[in-house]
Amino acid sequence: MFLQMVKKWFAKSSEQTVKYGKIKFIHHRKGYGFIQSADTTKDVFVHVSELKDKVHKGDKVSFQLEINDKGMKAKNVKRQLETA
Repeated sequence: MFLQMVKKWFAKSSEQTVKYGKIKFIHHRKGYGFIQSADTTKDVFVHVSELKDKVHKGDKVSFQLEINDKGMKAKNVKRQLETA
């Protein structure tokens, strides 16, 4: 019951909110990686199908969160341009 409530809350608030972080690890051939989120201590899983731009380790990205039974998953991941 509690997990269902958390999922509903996350679905309403997180998917619509843009989050920021850095690519911690990415393995394009295996099809996955992890983002070090700027606002949470947990790493966020990302599948390469959710990458909107080519990214590398250390790149700053924006993304949306999805929560499922396995944890947090990044969606709509976009590389942030470096500004001087």
